[in-house]
Amino acid sequence: MKKELAISRHAKFDNTIHLRLLGYLGLVSWGSTKHIKSIEYTLYSNDIPSGSEVQERIFTTGCSFTQVKHEPKNQYHGKVVISYQDGTTEEHVSKKISITDIEIPSISTSSNPSARVKYFSTKENFRPSPDCSYYIEIQFETDGLERFRKDDPLRAIQDKVGHLELTKNPVRRQDLYSITQTIEIADMLSITQILSKLDYVRYAALTPTPHSLNAKSPDFDNTTEKLPVTELNSDQTPDFTDRQGYLDAISATGQLGMNVREAWRQSVGSHATVRHLDFGVYEDHEDLKGHITIATNGKSNKEHGTASTGVIAAMDNGVGIKGVAHDCNFIYYDKGTTMEPILDDVLPGDIVSLDIQTADAYPIIAYWSWWSKIKAVVERGGIVFMAAGNGLSDLAWLIEKNLMEDFGDSGAFLVAACQDSDGRIQGYSNYNHYGLLVNSWGSPRVVTTGYGDLFSPDSSHTRDYTARFAGTSSALPLVVGVAALLQSYSIEQFDLCLTAKELVAILAKTGYTEGSQDKIGHRPNAEAAFAYLYELVSASSAIN
Repeated sequence: MKKELAISRHAKFDNTIHLRLLGYLGLVSWGSTKHIKSIEYTLYSNDIPSGSEVQERIFTTGCSFTQVKHEPKNQYHGKVVISYQDGTTEEHVSKKISITDIEIPSISTSSNPSARVKYFSTKENFRPSPDCSYYIEIQFETDGLERFRKDDPLRAIQDKVGHLELTKNPVRRQDLYSITQTIEIADMLSITQILSKLDYVRYAALTPTPHSLNAKSPDFDNTTEKLPVTELNSDQTPDFTDRQGYLDAISATGQLGMNVREAWRQSVGSHATVRHLDFGVYEDHEDLKGHITIATNGKSNKEHGTASTGVIAAMDNGVGIKGVAHDCNFIYYDKGTTMEPILDDVLPGDIVSLDIQTADAYPIIAYWSWWSKIKAVVERGGIVFMAAGNGLSDLAWLIEKNLMEDFGDSGAFLVAACQDSDGRIQGYSNYNHYGLLVNSWGSPRVVTTGYGDLFSPDSSHTRDYTARFAGTSSALPLVVGVAALLQSYSIEQFDLCLTAKELVAILAKTGYTEGSQDKIGHRPNAEAAFAYLYELVSASSAIN
């Protein structure tokens, strides 16, 4: 992975220029061979410094300069200086760019974006799941916490349930707190009712504890053939890339893929950042070690997180598999920290991937606390994809019947599961939602890292591979990988940082259509997406 500084801006110039430090994610823990002290970014206009920013955060390697004063003949470039604790420094300078507007269509959804900022769980709108335990999440208005402590509005109910302790959530940008004591749901709802009457509380929502979130794979038909475990037990792991049919347009066995191998001729993802949230990951896996960055890691269901991570980012090392965007800057987050770290770390244009679902197999936006944070990530420029869920459900019908909460359009996109054989809906996938515009393989045919049914020479989990990853759990990282390729190609070739609606519009416009009749959107065609973006930029350049 090449170390460099990339520069980009949006197609419709909004007086913002983005700088991204690439190839340093192995050092982003700031504690590898050298300890990083700080990273300073400087933007130049016609070789004159016009702004600088010093960064001391661990998992954000880049910055965005806003309110850039632009003149038509201006050229811009950036410089970054990395300072280490031992007194040494490294520098990188970006290429120079000029700016003209580019016409790129954006997608529109049928639901209006929600302006709602206040929400309180009530007996009328809250439907507890028997498979979940809950805590109360509270967001205060500015100075709300101080007023809360002064007023002590919960003193009466504490006579019944005992002392209630507010715990600060680990997010720097919002006044988020939690009450995590184990109390009855009815008492929790009484607390939220009290809080709803306070003008200094923005919301108070019952939120599932992280261990309540669901990564259960669908139950497969027993007639589905299970590939035999490879009997090789050598020091050399086999190359399984020929089994990755999802990388082809049409595989040798007739599977309908995403035409990724052709797109690799132009980009392998080096200029894209993916922030992926899942259950645990075996970070020492031979196809991942030293190639991904761990922001947070958990201990539960590491097979699931290892499999999804491999689909996106498994390295090109001649063994095992190759990730769809195998050179992307990949950062892994454990679901146990929910969205808070991503909310702190995200930069405009980052691809955010949420490979989880609710206990009822609904998309995670069915929970207010997740929806509100996802919306905040989108507002900061993140491009968010999430699993549609393995619930066999018509999501629009669930919303209409008030069986699933809909808080409005968060700006994120759902990913459904299709069959590898014909591109139609995989039976257990949810479908029919205004944010569901893309799909990919959910058949138990996705070859990736983890589990060990394909290859597992020892008990270390570092050389395990599967041929049976499936569900919206596999569909999500497949789509995310192509999204990362497209974003990287756009930045590499045209210095354009695509917005969420632009990127998904291209994927939908150029994608395979078999699943659209089942209301699961389009399966990405990576090479066609590249070609369409090239045509758009060329047409705008000819006009300008």
